[in-house]
Amino acid sequence: MPRSTPQAPAPQRQKTFAQGNPLDSMPGAAPSPGRAEDGERAADGFNVFDAIELPADWSMEKLGDIAVRVTGGGTPSTKVSQYWDGEIPWTTSAVIREEDIYLTKYQRCITPKGLEESSTQLIPKGSVLIGTRVGVGKSAVTTCDIAISQDLTALVPQPRVSAEFIALALKCAPLASWFEENKRGTTIKGVSRNDILRLMIPLPGLPEQCAIASALLTVQGAKEACKRVMTATRQLKQSLLHHLFTYGPVPFPQAAHVLLKETEVGPMPEHWSVVSIGDIETFMQYGTSSRCESGGSGLPVLRIPNVVGGGIDTADLKYLAASPTEIERHLLQRGDLLFVRTNGVRENVGRCAVYLGSPARSLFASYLIRARLVPDRALPDFVQLFTETNAGRASFTGRASGAADGKFNINTQTIRSTILPLPPLPEQREIAAQLAAVDAKLAAEESRRAALAALFQSLLHHLMTGQVRLPEFERDRR
Repeated sequence: MPRSTPQAPAPQRQKTFAQGNPLDSMPGAAPSPGRAEDGERAADGFNVFDAIELPADWSMEKLGDIAVRVTGGGTPSTKVSQYWDGEIPWTTSAVIREEDIYLTKYQRCITPKGLEESSTQLIPKGSVLIGTRVGVGKSAVTTCDIAISQDLTALVPQPRVSAEFIALALKCAPLASWFEENKRGTTIKGVSRNDILRLMIPLPGLPEQCAIASALLTVQGAKEACKRVMTATRQLKQSLLHHLFTYGPVPFPQAAHVLLKETEVGPMPEHWSVVSIGDIETFMQYGTSSRCESGGSGLPVLRIPNVVGGGIDTADLKYLAASPTEIERHLLQRGDLLFVRTNGVRENVGRCAVYLGSPARSLFASYLIRARLVPDRALPDFVQLFTETNAGRASFTGRASGAADGKFNINTQTIRSTILPLPPLPEQREIAAQLAAVDAKLAAEESRRAALAALFQSLLHHLMTGQVRLPEFERDRR
């Protein structure tokens, strides 16, 4: 259940929040006036929810009015070794992810001397951290007493306010847009702390705040669990790749009985062959260099961003009104392999996908290389899977040449000379089928994660503005 009352830090001979008015600890910069499009300015506050009719039993309150204490932070000098490697957690906004509700990580630890002799502040557990200079608009609830940098503003909520509710409210789309539109500065863009405290949020009673936060945390927890499943499944795939390309499609307990031989690409079953891609391809070709347009007319053109995760991603397509000659030359056929031949990241060179016919009648761009295989010797899916193994990745990244523009490149000769293990076709099919099942699991989890993310955003908006009430509060209508 979300906490509603922050806990004070344990008594120590360490600096804590300055006493006095919540605004006393803020820099003396004059407040910026805000802009008209940021929302109605009521009682010197910024209301970005003014177009939404709230429930009658809710109120709109400024962050500064619901805080017991507000402060910024600082960074102990990195030139003084006695300030660092102590026992007090210290952090910047860099460790806060956009989806985080709780602060579960910190960057370094400082000493009591580093705390006392710098402008950093010790923030009690249960406070809300808000990014105001770097990571503007990020928010999370502290899970321990922690010192913070000048990138963050800390708010200790009053007992009538849930810290989790505040952190979640700050992630609503209207407030996220306000943060983005009101960043100011030349080298480092930030938002005035005075303006942050004049931001207004919808506020129900404490029981409803806690219930809303609990509901949203449940969805967020399901999304995080989905992400952990995906991470574990990817690790399983790497283990399975190693097993299948070493022992073949045999159960794990039978691997010890497989007769192996040592080859240039590592151990493999004795009856497998070692070939180069040049031995099993019919031709290779660079793609079209004609200019493509987003949302234009013509045929879709697959580019580097479309070759992702061993498959074709159609989320960002461009189009080309190609001539008949160009269509004849660069039209893809089902089963064609597409290799990424140039990239600013060495590890991405040689990334490969199989074209399975979607989108229909596609061409491919010049930064890709198309390879077509001899049908009765090698399956495109099997060759693509080899590029995901450690040996496969190393064969491309290790031979990629650097260019003056900082990019790394391979060419058709690099691909043709790449060697790989080649089992009989039935074993290729079985290996591809086993790994396809893992990929299907990954796709299903990704779809579920995306659905949960959409649900979270929808609930966040509707629950935080009272457009939807939880069942136990449904009686309190407008």
